[in-house]
Amino acid sequence: MKMLILYFKPERTLLFSGDPGLNELENMTLVGNGRMLVDEEMRVRTVKSWVSWILPTTEFD
Repeated sequence: MKMLILYFKPERTLLFSGDPGLNELENMTLVGNGRMLVDEEMRVRTVKSWVSWILPTTEFD
């Protein structure tokens, strides 16, 4: 099986909304990355994406 793998670079994602109930989402730091798998024999493309929520550090014990 011959497969081509393409990676997406990690990048920061910003969310904007006009809903006051979603203001908390606008203040979060999100980082996303992913990859695309291309199987040339079966002519299938699979896209995998990940989004992580970065939490601020707290006091160290």
